[in-house]
Amino acid sequence: MGQRGTRTDATMFAKPVPHSIVPGNKPYLTWPNSFENRPKSDFEKYLGDTLDVLKKLGMAHQYRPILKNNYFKNSLIMFYAWPETRDDNPPSIGCFKIIESDDESITFEKKNYFDNNSAYNFDEIMKTTFTNDWTIDYDLSFTINSWANSHFPVAWQPEANQTYMLRSRQPRAGKYFKMIIGRPPFWPEYTENGLDGYPDELGVSGKIGGPYTLDENFKNRMWVYNEGTPIVTKSGGWLSILITSAKNGISRQQKKGQLIGYIRMVAPEVVEMYNASATPVSLANWRVICNTGSLATQIGRIRSTSYYDQKLRRSITDDNPVVQPRGHFYLVNDTKLFDATYGNTDGEWGSTADEQVPVFQMDEDNWGVSYKIKDTKAIGNGIYISLDNFNFNTREIFGNETVKFLDPDNADDPKSWNNVFAYVSGMAMYPTDNEFFTYYYGDYKELKGANLMILGLPHSGGIVSLTLKNEYDQVCARTVDYGKVEIDEFGVTTEKVDPTKNTWVKRKKHSLGGTENKAENKAMQTHKNDKFFIKNGPYCSIGEARNISTGNDFERLGGSGDISKGVAALHSLSKYMSSSHVRLESCIGDVTRVGWNKAYDEVANSSLRSLQAKSGGWKLNKWAGQTLRFLTGPLRGEKYPIISNSKNILILAQNDVKDIPRSAPNRKALKPITGDKFSIGPGYSTPMCYTRKSGESATWTWENVISFPGTYDLYIHGLNDAIDTTEFLEENNNASIDVEVWNYKTREFNMLKKRGKYVKHDSFNAGQIKPENISDNGDVKIRLTAHDVIERNTEDMSGKALVGSGGKQSGIAWFNYAVVTPVPVVGRVNINVASPRLLASLPGIDSKLAKNIYEGLDRMGKKTLKPYQHLGSLFKVKGMTPDIFERCVNILALDSTFFTVKIEAQILKDNPSLEKSNGRGMLSKSEYYQQDIKPDGILASRTKRFVINAIKKDDDHLKFVELENNSIR
Repeated sequence: MGQRGTRTDATMFAKPVPHSIVPGNKPYLTWPNSFENRPKSDFEKYLGDTLDVLKKLGMAHQYRPILKNNYFKNSLIMFYAWPETRDDNPPSIGCFKIIESDDESITFEKKNYFDNNSAYNFDEIMKTTFTNDWTIDYDLSFTINSWANSHFPVAWQPEANQTYMLRSRQPRAGKYFKMIIGRPPFWPEYTENGLDGYPDELGVSGKIGGPYTLDENFKNRMWVYNEGTPIVTKSGGWLSILITSAKNGISRQQKKGQLIGYIRMVAPEVVEMYNASATPVSLANWRVICNTGSLATQIGRIRSTSYYDQKLRRSITDDNPVVQPRGHFYLVNDTKLFDATYGNTDGEWGSTADEQVPVFQMDEDNWGVSYKIKDTKAIGNGIYISLDNFNFNTREIFGNETVKFLDPDNADDPKSWNNVFAYVSGMAMYPTDNEFFTYYYGDYKELKGANLMILGLPHSGGIVSLTLKNEYDQVCARTVDYGKVEIDEFGVTTEKVDPTKNTWVKRKKHSLGGTENKAENKAMQTHKNDKFFIKNGPYCSIGEARNISTGNDFERLGGSGDISKGVAALHSLSKYMSSSHVRLESCIGDVTRVGWNKAYDEVANSSLRSLQAKSGGWKLNKWAGQTLRFLTGPLRGEKYPIISNSKNILILAQNDVKDIPRSAPNRKALKPITGDKFSIGPGYSTPMCYTRKSGESATWTWENVISFPGTYDLYIHGLNDAIDTTEFLEENNNASIDVEVWNYKTREFNMLKKRGKYVKHDSFNAGQIKPENISDNGDVKIRLTAHDVIERNTEDMSGKALVGSGGKQSGIAWFNYAVVTPVPVVGRVNINVASPRLLASLPGIDSKLAKNIYEGLDRMGKKTLKPYQHLGSLFKVKGMTPDIFERCVNILALDSTFFTVKIEAQILKDNPSLEKSNGRGMLSKSEYYQQDIKPDGILASRTKRFVINAIKKDDDHLKFVELENNSIR
């Protein structure tokens, strides 16, 4: 700084510049010319700004930088003599290698770095220039050179240090970043003229003389700074990093230097998952896939997580991460970075009681939106890239995001763009809507047909198709929308007021943290008593509709907000909605099965980490990644993810995890009782049957399940474990199933559905069963035949769906249960004729409300409601609430006009023993028919069932109309 280092002085930058030829005519450097023809004030401002940044980083005092010991070691120092007049070019003294340095001094070799001739050593040149008195009488300046900058920073000296000072997009102190040093995408001839190669190692420890990091053969095309340890910004949002060029492979004479392509400042990125249901949810083996764009890309498969366990009072590693009701779970791009920002900065999440929320690290470099590159073209010092299947204005959607190029098929080619990063420029002019500009050099034609990824979520906000799939690749959630933030709003979060609605608000103070109190946003904290209704199966009652959310935040139909509106809505819905069905289980209950396998067993033995089954017989590791669920015993309802399996043993813990496995939802250790039953597979509340063979059939028979023969719909429920989705396409790769139903008249199977496939809700409609498909005793028999049971691409963890692979298929065909609907329900109470005593016995109804229902009292106490026209009219009864209505409505009816009449006729043989059996002579007619008839006294019998409808003609007469009649035997 200045001639004597006491002030900022731009004189040294003014023309004429020093010679670029060192003694011996050795060309070495080009003097910086970026300030040519610019006023001295510009130079001084530049120097002043640089000094100001150094001071903010604590790297300067007064007008001088603070230099670490040996910071300049291995760099070159070039001396110049100040000329008599400033208009002359300062003569060059020479170029010498620095052997050590500190904050006050620099020590260098005397011999000239480029010529060992003694005439060019430092002493001789100084004598020639300043006479023999040069040790006390000289006027010198010097430059230090090891790294240069042109298209890319390049180091010409081995083991030379360079410091970069960088600032975050929003300049704020106290922000943490992970630093990535990127390599250029190609061999050097595409980047620096005359460069014949550069080394694979770079010193990125941040320490002078520290270790080197190797990126052999362009495998990653980047180096992670200081092993990923987050760096915090200081005053003004500034931070600094120190890098060191490689020991070997650098030589100016051999045209080999160290190249750096870019420096990335990676901020913490967090996706918050919230459980709005009343049931704990296990996330073991869930997959997170981003479908927006041209490709589906997996950004995480949730396995082990670490966090602080309140009950154990220590950090644990959990193979079965669970999100509790009203609980949170974080998907993050980097755990160390997340811990530095939201934890105690020790790099280990879960080390303190403030780090209780489970955290899982996504694949940072695959967290983004992927597109196919349609075409490229060069323009100026960069390239235009057009995207396939993208017809939007890129200027409105993208701005300064990081781009990662994907070319995995050519990843081993040094010229490949695979894993190369760039950024979406804010360049004003875009030729077409689907194009964006990035500054880059190289053979851009190689990009055509390749892919790219916009890392993270575009700042513009909106909708992104982020699919959550459970351990069986079932789609649990599809579209994710998020609020918009501007480019300069770094650190600002967008939050939903109600997690089940679409109202977004911006918060300068985020609601992220290691405890549930810190994780809850401001709106949720004021609605702690609100409960959310999550329906995972069919409706069992019209009353459940009261829990459906309305359009307003934290408001449900009949449950919150304006109750009168909810009551009116339920009153109307009850005219048209009903629920009536029979569920036929595949494995448990009164069912007989021939064929296929059952996915449940009994406990023969167990340890805290594994379980031995009584029957077993499984193929090696075919249950890996699936779920063990207990059906009986002290662990009933608890679930454990299966790590691996042998023929009859299930392993529930990974070898490298010291903690014992814990269940979901109640975090119990594995302590079953011998003989306890359990299911394996999806972990549903009832077990499934399955087959792994195409063409294999199985028959199920259920006895006495349908009381009234009729025409009903038949639904088959199983598991949709082979569906791939992107934003533009869904592929159903499930095994197909033929459904046949037994005809009790023709004594053969009728085909209902050929090659049915489970869709997202795990079921399909197989068709209608008729009265002849139901026996006189109410029996039903179906036969299922599986087709296309193929296992392929199950080991592919990339998440890609559209790469010509044909999708994924699990190699299993499942059957859980069948549903017959709508089946008349026996025993409902007619509210128009039921007595107060009967009404008072129903759930939720006390004697006072029962009397009001019986008398038809409205809310004004007047008898205006009877006869009730539909079930919704109960809302008008004085004292009725949506909660009571939900509890009792499913067992109520409005009339008793449908009757079943069972007629039995018998032909009896004469039985003299019945005569005079009372000692009084002949029996009376009533006594005769009240006697028990011995079986051998019945010559023939016929029973028939009639379903009739009673139509009221007037107060004294009813007309009966036959609806159905069926022979029973």
